[in-house]
Amino acid sequence: MASSSLQICSLLMALAGSTLLLLTTMSNRWKNSDTTAMLVPSKWISEGLWMDCGVTGFGAIQCMKFPHMLSAESKSHIQACRALMIISILLGFVAAMVSLLGLKCTNVGLRDEDEKLKVAVTGGFLFTLGGLCSMVAVSWYAAMITEDCVKTPYKLKPLNFYGNILSAKLDFRFDFVSD
Repeated sequence: MASSSLQICSLLMALAGSTLLLLTTMSNRWKNSDTTAMLVPSKWISEGLWMDCGVTGFGAIQCMKFPHMLSAESKSHIQACRALMIISILLGFVAAMVSLLGLKCTNVGLRDEDEKLKVAVTGGFLFTLGGLCSMVAVSWYAAMITEDCVKTPYKLKPLNFYGNILSAKLDFRFDFVSD
């Protein structure tokens, strides 16, 4: 079984990844307009899962929430990405609670080392499942941007790549637990 310090470090990394995943989900910078293709290069449009933002003629940033989150007007891939990201955040929260019970250094709940190992592995599996959900959402959104690239001058932003890195970080969180 892994040492307590390694378990604590991996739990802290997973919690940091889950926190950054929450910030990524709330961000409105999933897709930015390419300013080189526009007539007025100082204006840009940014789109997230929850709202669109743009610069007005006076230089002020103005954001508008999507009017209907679950209506037929919303694109289906955005709705699916929202759902996957929310599921990923919820799985990360549940996995953190389960993993806390499975740490060697905690005395809450379980006393038997074999049971603690099973609970820790379950927490790791939940983190992995949450990481896969976010990886699918971010990759799918990036694929839709690439597909729409012919129609509109949007380009991928680093946020998409950060989301994939965070997903991979959550996926490989408990590699050392079963050693």
